Amino acid sequence: MSITVNLDVAPAASRIPPLSIDSLLIGRDDEIALLTSCVREVAAGQGRAVLIEGEPGIGKTVLVRTACAEAARHGCHVFWGAGDELGQTLPLSPFLDGLRTREPIPSPRRKTIVALLRGELPSGRGEDVTAALAEQLLALVDDLCAAQPTVLVIDDLQWADQASVGLWERLARSARHRPLLLIGMMRPVPQREDLLALRHTSELAARLQLEGLTGPAVTDLVTALAGGKPAGELLQLADGAGGNPLYVTELLDALSRGAGLTITDAGVAELTSDSAPDSLSEAIADRLRFVEPHLESDEIFLANYSDGLTNFYLPQMIEEFSQRDSYASFLSVQPRSSSLDTVVTDEQGCVRAIKNMTDANIWVNGGYFVLRRDVFRYINPGEELIYEPFRRLMNEGKVWSPRYSGFWQCMDTFRDKQILDELDAAGAAPWRLWKNGLAAPGIVA
Repeated sequence: MSITVNLDVAPAASRIPPLSIDSLLIGRDDEIALLTSCVREVAAGQGRAVLIEGEPGIGKTVLVRTACAEAARHGCHVFWGAGDELGQTLPLSPFLDGLRTREPIPSPRRKTIVALLRGELPSGRGEDVTAALAEQLLALVDDLCAAQPTVLVIDDLQWADQASVGLWERLARSARHRPLLLIGMMRPVPQREDLLALRHTSELAARLQLEGLTGPAVTDLVTALAGGKPAGELLQLADGAGGNPLYVTELLDALSRGAGLTITDAGVAELTSDSAPDSLSEAIADRLRFVEPHLESDEIFLANYSDGLTNFYLPQMIEEFSQRDSYASFLSVQPRSSSLDTVVTDEQGCVRAIKNMTDANIWVNGGYFVLRRDVFRYINPGEELIYEPFRRLMNEGKVWSPRYSGFWQCMDTFRDKQILDELDAAGAAPWRLWKNGLAAPGIVA
């Protein structure tokens, strides 16, 4: 028998209710009211631009997703793009990906953009492809807004390239002239000059600086997560999260997994363990260490991220792993869709072509870990599996990763979810092996 543990969302104990968006939005009444007002205004034809700042885990994404759901109910078309830490030198990727420019949608504008990306059209302006793409993207936004009110979200602006930041600012300055709700989100660091300039864009309808939750809001959040009013010791532990909703959630989740929380007959949530994690990274890493006592006599167990689907035949990988002396393995895959692009430039740095990374021979970690219990000897408190522990294992030649070229799709972004929803709606969901009965291709290398 193999035991499976999810590296993203571990099952919560019955005493902890499932986490909901409403719980995460505790203490954000003013912010959601402002965004809801903006949604209603754009649905009525009045454009707005909003910039939201805050540290990781503070609730930016959940806040905006809630607003986007409201926008969809008001008949708005929603688009979502994001900067990428590794893609800052790739011009306009957040917009190209967020506006779905590579999709086979009947649109002359999109065809022009794709042709520019492929180097099939002269761009003008001294062959400056980036400038030509920016103008076409502006025109595409105009086309979309002419068809129906539109919400365009660009997440992680702190990782966007300068051309994308400049394009966001141009759209912000003109948003009021079209039915467009433009939302940008960014972290306080890095403090680049172009990002700092966004804060002073005069046409912003609002600039929201999300701070940590207040003491009463933290108490309400812990109450919602724990299912009871927190006792003083639990509340003191939660206060150490600095008001960060994600940190509070991870702490409560870790306590739940370790049976470190109980609800008294009076409805009070109390700590039953003094082994609470000291940091967010330790709380996340704790998810894998939590499974060790449940392995019993099993030598091999499975772990996975919760954000990926594939039609890979996992028993083949398990069988081959069992015959090796490796302690850890994961599936190497080639991404089907990506917001990252490769760039072709000349010696002067002028961009000649931009190609999506899916066309490159690049392999990434696709999850689907098969592990031996020996792996726990390499994991220290607070460490994430694929970094320090894997580094130690790789030094001993104990990590194996087969390559798979079949279907694999992650769901890291809003757009990724849309891709999977569209495949499912079209009846073309390759991961439904239990339904179509087809055996997936095997390991290719």
